[in-house]
Amino acid sequence: MDDIKSRTTEPGKFHLKGVHTYDLLRNPLYQQAFQYFSADLDDRKEYIVDGDDDDTNDCAQSDLVRIVLNLAFLTEDDVKNMTFDAAGLARLSN
Repeated sequence: MDDIKSRTTEPGKFHLKGVHTYDLLRNPLYQQAFQYFSADLDDRKEYIVDGDDDDTNDCAQSDLVRIVLNLAFLTEDDVKNMTFDAAGLARLSN
């Protein structure tokens, strides 16, 4: 933490580079690395290739990537009581 606090930038330079947010999944390099497809992508399911014949779970991997990356922002109680089903995830979004 001391290293972070003591860092300085040159005039006109900023810590964020290339993407204007700390949301990792807004960066195309991380999208590719995590094989993430945003929920607002038209025909999202068409881009996702998984190894089973169950079409109902095609978006689950991308959804799980988003959730796991945001775990740090949840309370400890939310994380401990989290269930990875529709009801549990809906509870967290409220």
